[in-house]
Amino acid sequence: MRGAADLRPGPGGLGGSRLAALLLALLGLIPAGRGAGAQPAPAPAERLEAEMLRDLDVLNSGDYARDREVGKRLRLLERLRILEALRFLESPPPPAAPTGSAQPATQSSKEVR
Repeated sequence: MRGAADLRPGPGGLGGSRLAALLLALLGLIPAGRGAGAQPAPAPAERLEAEMLRDLDVLNSGDYARDREVGKRLRLLERLRILEALRFLESPPPPAAPTGSAQPATQSSKEVR
């Protein structure tokens, strides 16, 4: 780890030109960070990152320890059932079929004599 003495010119330290180049490089990054606020809507991968960050926030909450203890007591099949129910609740509803175009199944299954 470099200390303040390593920034001085001389043997083993950064020279004045190296220090200036380092400062210019760091200052060049500042405007790029300010323009990042005007980006278009996030891509799906960025949304996943946001979900991951939200999940990490849940891990840091005080209730997580309690939920983890409850999860340890559940059997594998109970966990899978809960996950399936959550997936069903989070999935979007299927698109509704047009009312006039679908024929009832009873008419198509009758025999024609």
